[in-house]
Amino acid sequence: MSTSPASEPTNPKANSEQYDRIPEAPSSTGEWGLKDFSRGTFWVLIIRGIVAVVLGLLLILAPSAVVVILGISIGAWLCGDGVLTILNSITSRKNGDSWGWELASGIAFALIGVVIVLLPSIFTVVTGSVILWMVAFGILTRGILGLFSQSLRRWSKVLAVVDIVFALALMFALLFNPTATVVALLLIVGVYAIVLGLIMVTTAFSVRSQAKQRGVQ
Repeated sequence: MSTSPASEPTNPKANSEQYDRIPEAPSSTGEWGLKDFSRGTFWVLIIRGIVAVVLGLLLILAPSAVVVILGISIGAWLCGDGVLTILNSITSRKNGDSWGWELASGIAFALIGVVIVLLPSIFTVVTGSVILWMVAFGILTRGILGLFSQSLRRWSKVLAVVDIVFALALMFALLFNPTATVVALLLIVGVYAIVLGLIMVTTAFSVRSQAKQRGVQ
């Protein structure tokens, strides 16, 4: 006669060992998160912070060089993409596929890339000016709508006036001295990049210090 599972005696020690093997839940100190951080995220955050600081210093100390490098890089990319597009159009022609528009776009990309490589500063200034004009129009529109809105209170009206004044000042600067305005934008971005990079590095060392204090390796 077979014995049913219900009649088998239980082993308290075995049950205790089984429960001991169950992983403990993470404590309120976030030990698991600190362990994951110490394994790789630390160096990623450090590298990102250093790159941001270096980029910010370059934008502040040598904005003209950054403008030239940026323009040349974009121009070289357009040239390379244009040449590849032209080669692909030649292959399409041999295969009997449509190739005319592809060839035209490849030539256009290559020519624009050559112009940008030869005049990188002008390209960057023009591009930056276009972006700033768009920003100015957006801020001006928000200010005008906020000024005539019936649902906004006194301080919101003040902010709307500030938006309008700032937008008009930005337009005035872009109209009479676009180069200086773009350079000022680069300086602002440079300061932001430095601050962001320092915050990243400080955060990385702070969290790693907490991990070491709690014995997480």
